[in-house]
Amino acid sequence: AEYMGGSSLTLMCTLPVEERLAQLADGGFTGARNLVLEHFVGSPTLRRDLRRLDPSQFDCVVVLSDDVGENGDEMSTDSKSMVAMLLVRDLQLKAGREQNATLIAEILDPRTTSLIANAKCSDYVVSNELVSMVLAQVAEQPDMASVIQQIFSEKGSDLHIKRAGRYLTTGEELSFNEVLARAQFLHEIVIGYRREGQDRFIINPIDKTERLLWAEADEIVTVSLQ
Repeated sequence: AEYMGGSSLTLMCTLPVEERLAQLADGGFTGARNLVLEHFVGSPTLRRDLRRLDPSQFDCVVVLSDDVGENGDEMSTDSKSMVAMLLVRDLQLKAGREQNATLIAEILDPRTTSLIANAKCSDYVVSNELVSMVLAQVAEQPDMASVIQQIFSEKGSDLHIKRAGRYLTTGEELSFNEVLARAQFLHEIVIGYRREGQDRFIINPIDKTERLLWAEADEIVTVSLQ
């Protein structure tokens, strides 16, 4: 995989670093371009450990669920994720980073979604439902299997955020479809954009024929190999 220059990823869990590296190697991870991987040993459910890490320094925090284990208690696993989310959000809030830092969580039990609002989480993924939806879609539309494989495979296409100047010049008036067509010449698929000065990206806009005045500093979201 390849990331934007200056990207860094910090892994926090109670597992010793040596065991993490062994598990990453067993999973096929051989490193990534432009990404600095750092390790921090501690429990995300303990405030003292999170304080040492200082989650307010990160632009995005992702809370991943533990393995369910033999008892299959998804609610218990989700409760740990909820504790971690609440602690992270509290530390971000006290550092003044609540508005400009993203917090995303993985949950296992769909019943937990009603509690996510209490943690003021930016977004969440119900991983079990995601797998079920992918299987259902492939069953209904077998042709989608290759597309899904490209998106989720480690060696497939990735989501990238690129400057609009790659596709246009400042002052051009283009529709979303026209920008998409230009990206196709570069073997890329445009799925969204963010105008300069805006906080959020617009993904899959409803009106793709509306002509907009673009600037090279705008950002384009693409699906591509690099």
